[in-house]
Amino acid sequence: MLAIGVWTKNIFVPMFGMHDWQSRIISFFMRVVQIIGRSIALFLLTLIILFALALYVLVLPAAVGFAAFHFTGALVT
Repeated sequence: MLAIGVWTKNIFVPMFGMHDWQSRIISFFMRVVQIIGRSIALFLLTLIILFALALYVLVLPAAVGFAAFHFTGALVT
């Protein structure tokens, strides 16, 4: 989705087939900016996925615990 490997593989390839030195410099720096931005996005996406996984793992025991608490309360009264 983010294709960081493709950006790093083509970091020195000029964009749009322009082979003058200005285009090579612009292409290099634009790709560096893209790699940095996409790496940050990958890091944030990884954090979100790990948070969702932790939430998923914690919800089931909490639901079982709350259900047990309510069932035992219903049996006592």
